[in-house]
Amino acid sequence: NTLRKDGSYPSGHTAYGTLLALVLSQARPERAQELARRGWEFGQSRVICGAHWQSDVDAGRYVGAVEFARLQTIPAFQKSLAKVREELNDKNNLLSKEDHPKLNY
Repeated sequence: NTLRKDGSYPSGHTAYGTLLALVLSQARPERAQELARRGWEFGQSRVICGAHWQSDVDAGRYVGAVEFARLQTIPAFQKSLAKVREELNDKNNLLSKEDHPKLNY
């Protein structure tokens, strides 16, 4: 009943989670499958906790994907993404699974 009285469409949390998963997947393509799964779970958690209907979450995923596509056309975003990739590669050399087995890779 709470959702019927609340404007819940689309899910902004899901849009953000989807966008973040896509951007991080672009920065760390070797982790894309895990990141996509986490982005999907992020949206589903909104349904599970009763904050959104499934249709709200589905629409939020669409909004996140459209925003991700728009970011691909922005040169400043691409430049920032290249810097992020470089930083992650540098840190990846410092943090390996073998050196830190308790880290959840």
